Amino acid sequence: MSNKSSPNLIQLIVSFSAPLSSVILMIFGSAFYTTFLSIFLDSSHYSREEIGWIHSSFYLGMFVGAFQMEKLIKRIGHIQALAVFGSLATSATLMQGLYQDFIAWTVLRFLFGLSLAALYIVIESWMLHNSTVKTRGVILSLYMISLYAAQSVSQQLLFIIDIHTSFPFMISALFTALSVIPVGLSTSRITLPSVHEKVKFFKIIKASPFGVSGCLVSGLILSALYSFFPIFSVSINIPSENLMSITIAGGALLQWPIGKLSDYFERQRVLLFVVGIALVLSVLGLIIQGASIANTLILFFLAGGLLFTLYPLSITQVCDHLENSHIVTATSLLLIAYGLGCVLGPIASSIVIERLGIHAIFLYFAALLGLLGCVGIYVTIRRPIVPLKEQTEFMPLPNMTPVAYELDPRSEALQDEKCGDSVDSLKLSNFS
Repeated sequence: MSNKSSPNLIQLIVSFSAPLSSVILMIFGSAFYTTFLSIFLDSSHYSREEIGWIHSSFYLGMFVGAFQMEKLIKRIGHIQALAVFGSLATSATLMQGLYQDFIAWTVLRFLFGLSLAALYIVIESWMLHNSTVKTRGVILSLYMISLYAAQSVSQQLLFIIDIHTSFPFMISALFTALSVIPVGLSTSRITLPSVHEKVKFFKIIKASPFGVSGCLVSGLILSALYSFFPIFSVSINIPSENLMSITIAGGALLQWPIGKLSDYFERQRVLLFVVGIALVLSVLGLIIQGASIANTLILFFLAGGLLFTLYPLSITQVCDHLENSHIVTATSLLLIAYGLGCVLGPIASSIVIERLGIHAIFLYFAALLGLLGCVGIYVTIRRPIVPLKEQTEFMPLPNMTPVAYELDPRSEALQDEKCGDSVDSLKLSNFS
């Protein structure tokens, strides 16, 4: 094979086995632990509001780390960052097993989220640094597959672990510590992304209020889902590991077909349709108490498919209204909207649940989706629809740090390298 030939899928998997292995190990250390934490705190008689605050502190740590750790990593280097934040994340988890107190756990979950964001930045930077223009789209897809597969499968650890022992803390700490090894063994020096052309956040809101609102609502919903679905599963006598696995699997398996459907139909209307169906499923969730286990799992599979699709579909809808040179910066700003939603979601939903019961989680979903649907209807009536030929291609994106968005092949810089010319799309000034 010549040097100009593109590597095949097997070669790419082998070449990127280090960061993908790190991601899988990291997810195994954190995803099942989030589910365990909800069940453990609930069984330890913490109030729902206290559970919400503890989960919110984790998302706050992720939010702060995603946007503030790059400077530190640039200064100390990626190997040192892996060692420092890998050690901090592991220590924070073990300390939760040793000292169980609301204030302490809130601080420790914040530190864990901060450390996890820093580790994601290093891993995603490794992928960006070692990818090429022709391979970035495939690498991004492999990354998303690894994320969702690890999230879904890791839930089954709860089936073999006694949650009333120290094993969950030890297993989480073990996987987190192991996750730094694959990328840590890399001999190449990683360089973090360069600065892209700026675009102001209010211009993004003006260009696509529906898409920006979708990112915010997605954060409000998904953080509440991760925080309180495990407790809801206990109330309907379904193992939390099975309910969470099937919900996340729905998000992984249905995201691509729904996203690709939006490439062939007007995306704004597809997004509105997804919001509408998700609203119907949320209403069904309110009356699910008498349903069979099979019907319940099917409902959660479909709900996961729609709710997890909301974020990447909203981002793509915003990108339909942007110049290609603005896409990377814009998606990073949209991550801020999503991150704020994640921070507020566990707190807001816990207030509803504390007063109305655990089934009110679906009332919380329905209210948010109803508001988002109203925004979508208003925008559809008052704003022009982007023609199909001018829509950007759907691309599922991770919701971790802005670094991974550099892998998005839709940005102008990547298109220039690939095609030799820029791709025109609707200007923000069209909506002034």
